Amino acid sequence: MARKQYAEAEPLLISGYNGLREREARIPAANKPRLHKAAERLIRFYEETAQPDKAAEWKQKLAELTKPAPEAKLGVETKEK
Repeated sequence: MARKQYAEAEPLLISGYNGLREREARIPAANKPRLHKAAERLIRFYEETAQPDKAAEWKQKLAELTKPAPEAKLGVETKEK
């Protein structure tokens, strides 16, 4: 994007994000922030190209990525006394 070649950048940015998303479960913990960075790059792209609706869509996707994962139920029931 630094070169302002936006027509070429969009499909590459989307492809990169989708590739990371498809492999998310296999990404080591140390590299998990790359998925967030990919979404942030798409937000920046859409902001720089005056596409606020698409930027808002990606901000929503980023917010969903940053939500804490629901706690897994371990199948253990507790009894109240």
